[in-house]
Amino acid sequence: MASISRLCSKGAVSPETLKKFNNLILSGIPVTLRREVWMERTGASTLVEPGRFKALLAESNLDSYTKREITIDVERTMGNNVFFRNGVGKEKLQDVLVAYAHFNPTIGYSQGLNIIAGNLLLMLPSSEDVFWLLVAIIDNILPQEYYNQNGSISGAIIDIDGKVLNAYCNDLLGSALHKHLLIHSVDLTMFTPGWFISAFAACLSGEPLYRIWDVLFGFCDGRYIFCFALALLKINRRGLLACGSSEELMLYLGGRMTATAVSLDVLIKEAVKMGTYVTTQDLEKRREMFA
Repeated sequence: MASISRLCSKGAVSPETLKKFNNLILSGIPVTLRREVWMERTGASTLVEPGRFKALLAESNLDSYTKREITIDVERTMGNNVFFRNGVGKEKLQDVLVAYAHFNPTIGYSQGLNIIAGNLLLMLPSSEDVFWLLVAIIDNILPQEYYNQNGSISGAIIDIDGKVLNAYCNDLLGSALHKHLLIHSVDLTMFTPGWFISAFAACLSGEPLYRIWDVLFGFCDGRYIFCFALALLKINRRGLLACGSSEELMLYLGGRMTATAVSLDVLIKEAVKMGTYVTTQDLEKRREMFA
């Protein structure tokens, strides 16, 4: 554990050691080490300012609308989990979201942040750690525009990324699935907001979600949002093609796809394979094309 920071630093270890460490991340980070690896690899540990979290919570200039939205979403976040229903989870989640709203007034509070922060709190006991990890995720991994207070802007960005996913689906998974969705008037842009804004926390939970986050955070690479969406589509391609109506497809994409029993190692392997096609350069080119 003491050497995690060294392993996460480029140039601190040999390329061979770094490759082995990255392969260990793909095989799943042990629960006892997730905090250290996530904090180091996302850059959260370098962002930490001692005392800043408490100072943000002590501020009192948060507008009433943002306060109300945070309170409403905290109440309905993960209500089936005892940590949030009867435990200290609600208070910790409230603190994280309020502190972030003060820290980043451009965003303030936006839906999706509550689901990410709530699931982080189940893995990291310290609300201060979760706050800094959330800052790093929005700064370094997920597009800040996903969470812009202006819904028309964030909606446009999400719509663009949905169209990009559609294009990748056609190019990488074969035209049959793409045509099947078109014939039944089902558009992936209807599902990408829930998948992308929450980093899959809206449709996955527990170890499946954390294994995805191991890769997303462990490699500090937002491309993997697309890679995991494509991997899920590929794994479920046969089931999707078997759907005979738009209603069946909607139900499948809305729940059965992410609930399908499949080896997590297979899912990770397929997502990493997609990463060889979904390069940073290609992703940006496609985003510009649909902008």
